[in-house]
Amino acid sequence: MSPVESELDSHDGHSRRGLMKTLAAGALATSFGALTKPVAGAQDATPVTESVPEPFPASVWWTAATPFLKGVMTAPNQEPAIPHPERDKLAEEKLAALRAKTGRKPNIIIFLVDDMGWGDPGCFGGGAAVGAPTPNMDRLAASGLRLTSAYSQPSCTPTRAAMLTGRLPQRSGLTRPTATGEKSAGMAGEVTIARLLGEAGYATGMVGKWHLGEDEGQWPTDVGFDEYFGNLSANTSYHDFRDPEISPELFYNAERMAAMERVHFIRTTVKGWKDGRREVGEEINLQTEPLLEMEYLEWSQDFMRRAVEDDQPFYLYHAMNRTHFKNYPNPDFRGKSPAAVPYKDSVAEVDYVLGEIVKTVRELGQEENTLFIFSHDNGPEEDAFAGGTSTPDTGHTPFRGAKGTTWEGGVRVATIAVWPGTIEAGRVSDGLFDLMDTYNTFARLGGVESLPTDRYIDGIDQTSWLLAEGDDQQESNREAVYYWYGQDFYATRWREFKRFEQIMTIGMNPGPSTYGGLTNATRAMTSDPTIGWIFNLWTDPKERAPLFRQWLAGPVIELTTRNKLSFLLYPQAPRGVVLNGYILGGPAGGTLPREFIQALQADMRRSPGNQPD
Repeated sequence: MSPVESELDSHDGHSRRGLMKTLAAGALATSFGALTKPVAGAQDATPVTESVPEPFPASVWWTAATPFLKGVMTAPNQEPAIPHPERDKLAEEKLAALRAKTGRKPNIIIFLVDDMGWGDPGCFGGGAAVGAPTPNMDRLAASGLRLTSAYSQPSCTPTRAAMLTGRLPQRSGLTRPTATGEKSAGMAGEVTIARLLGEAGYATGMVGKWHLGEDEGQWPTDVGFDEYFGNLSANTSYHDFRDPEISPELFYNAERMAAMERVHFIRTTVKGWKDGRREVGEEINLQTEPLLEMEYLEWSQDFMRRAVEDDQPFYLYHAMNRTHFKNYPNPDFRGKSPAAVPYKDSVAEVDYVLGEIVKTVRELGQEENTLFIFSHDNGPEEDAFAGGTSTPDTGHTPFRGAKGTTWEGGVRVATIAVWPGTIEAGRVSDGLFDLMDTYNTFARLGGVESLPTDRYIDGIDQTSWLLAEGDDQQESNREAVYYWYGQDFYATRWREFKRFEQIMTIGMNPGPSTYGGLTNATRAMTSDPTIGWIFNLWTDPKERAPLFRQWLAGPVIELTTRNKLSFLLYPQAPRGVVLNGYILGGPAGGTLPREFIQALQADMRRSPGNQPD
């Protein structure tokens, strides 16, 4: 019998009412035994095949039990936010003044780099110090807000899904990168920020890497974008099988290469429009791939010019393929960085493209009326090397771990927010920000009247924090960041503290300095999952020495429990999520007892105030 099973067995005497209270108080692991025994794994489970009804809560179902927490839930399907009335007032005054001056809604640009490291930009400690100066990134940071604790998901597809939907990827089912030729549900049924902004009068365009599905109904123009030009998959889909340094076992095997030619996926650039028109472009191969970023730059510039000529506010999502391995920089940049290796040359290429987009916004006279967000989709892919040369084809992070892990190195992303005259220049803050927050924030700025109510929204409106002035006490509107990967919950960050229930170990001889993350990580429970491992990220940013603080258990466990409760109350998890040994959702319906879900939902509807005892 596992420790979890043993712990659950000891609680079979709980009443259902007591179960609800214990669950909300934080002891989720010890509560489920009140109704049934746990399962050791999906293969041993008797799935609940009958569909579970979704009577969503009609009113707010959570208020903080511990006085340490400041978040307030204002809608049953939205993540609680920390209220800042004075900031809200200032933000509204700024936005009203801007509307009076420009007479139009603000433009919105999000510029997303692929697989860059937090420590690559000079303004985040990299740049010339790591062999690739980034003057445009540095100027951008100096002209706006530098976010030192912004977060993505552990890998590319989950981050892109979360950012566009304002929801943890576990809720959409896009929990890991889609493989070459693999079928997936894509963004079917999701309400993207592009769709909401389009309905609010915006011209919406996307360029570059999509990686959220390429089948019918899954293109960007199928889920809200007016126009798209780019590659539907990750760049590795187009070059891995063609590069003998990466895949010699395939490249030099005629039978396997012939089979690879029969794998169905779109091997070209594509263009799409919301009216259903589509165009197939050139094949993406080792000769054409290095040229794509300049083509994408030209498209973005043209999209912005056309929107301005039409006197229409625009939302542009510019998604770089750089700096995803293997890097094939444009010939104009090859060998031009001081380090003269492909990755650093690619950082220089990213910096150039960024500078040209900012320059175009300025030339169009839109600088004052454009919010510009710069970030990347996860940490550096430290598994990546260029052939057999042992030259790392990867970025730099000062934190533990890398892409594919829930250590800070995998999910903390260098982020900059700029809006001249509206966001204070030269500001730096360690307030918490999740890329999902762009969903709510862009919606508010774009005049979206309401967000979906039939699903849980994990994003938070950060408008008043982005527009704040002076010392913000390192506090944004977000109270906590939640770390999930695949089906599993790993950790919660609250202010400077981070609590793990389970961790990822990297490599055959794991330790804080082991290289890698995406393809050579395993997971393990902490020695006491109830207490977990707690790190102070200000004094121990490399997450090396767990500390014990009795007072911390209450607020951090309560936040963790609330996040898990949201999956029970809004049980939308196409691939399932694991909640303390049980599976909720998934193709077979999961292993969490249907009666438990119904009882919890009914109890919440009757008396939401009884939850936080």
